[in-house]
Amino acid sequence: SYVYVPNIIGREDDVDKIMHKLLDPDVKQDVSCLTIVGIGGLGKTTLTQVVYNHPRIKENFPLRLWTCVGDQDIKGLDVKATLSKILHSVTSLNQDHLSMDHLQSQLRKELAGKKYFLVLDDVWNEDRYQWLKLMKFLRDGLKGSWVLVTTRSSITATIVGGEMHELKGLSDDDSWLLFEKTAFDEDHEQTTRVELDQIGREIVK
Repeated sequence: SYVYVPNIIGREDDVDKIMHKLLDPDVKQDVSCLTIVGIGGLGKTTLTQVVYNHPRIKENFPLRLWTCVGDQDIKGLDVKATLSKILHSVTSLNQDHLSMDHLQSQLRKELAGKKYFLVLDDVWNEDRYQWLKLMKFLRDGLKGSWVLVTTRSSITATIVGGEMHELKGLSDDDSWLLFEKTAFDEDHEQTTRVELDQIGREIVK
């Protein structure tokens, strides 16, 4: 499970902007898409975990689903495997043995009449047809449902369409705060921390 982290260093503004989009009461579509795009290592998954486990998201989306797509072919999207993973996140049962017809009918049954928030983490797909094929099976949610995609590929983000949030690198100060929090425990001797301060700041530049 994914733990809600209330203090995510340097990403508070990103969280606010994403939350604002997901909770927009004037959203027009039944199921909307939002892509978080940025190079590897920026913290797209961590940021998404914070959003996914935020109390307001839990309150507004009765059904929340998290699917890691990242182990699939680097430039394609295996629709059947992805549907199986999504269904597994609903039922906690292994769905690999089901046929495509059974997968789609079962998933539609699970999503029907529910406002859902689905995360597809680490997607790399440059085939528009495959994406549209997947989305065809995700259209049964109530108005206000969202599919959030994280990706390193701007092409994937364009194919997904909808809203896009580009994740930038942290500022030097925020990078240092993150490094300091990770590298030093609270009991670290102050003299040692001062000695290592300059070295650490050079590392995170």
